[in-house]
This record gives sequence, structure tokens and C-alpha cells, in this order.
Amino acid sequence: MKRLCKKHFIWLSNIQCQVSVVDHDNDAVDRQIESLDCVLVRVHRLNLRLESVTHHQINTPAPDTEKELIDE
Repeated sequence: MKRLCKKHFIWLSNIQCQVSVVDHDNDAVDRQIESLDCVLVRVHRLNLRLESVTHHQINTPAPDTEKELIDE
């Protein structure tokens, strides 16, 4: 959770407030908040992977391009 940016925490806090108002069963609220935490972490990790893949593709020639250059 340390790597999540500020807007993720604000979004999660807003949802926690909404869940608390609707559901007065603390255990249920905790479970919902934990599952939201897991979803946020998964989304954030996916974003990091996508960013690194995109960065790699931009800075590295595609294999087909390298092969064409060698064939010429």
C-alpha cells in the first residue's frame, strides 16, 4: 500500500465512509475495506507492469525491426 498515490487513498477513504454509513456491522465493513485494499493493490501493480512494458517497448527496437536491419 505504500506505493499507492494520494488519490487512491482519498478514493478508498470515501468508499470506507459510504460503506460505514450503509453497514453498521463492523466485521462486514472491515471485510469490505480489506477487499477494496486488495483490489487497489492489484490495480496499482497492474499499472506498474503496464508502465514498465510500455517503457521497455518505447526504448527497445522490436525484434522484427532488428532482423530487417541485419538482412539489408
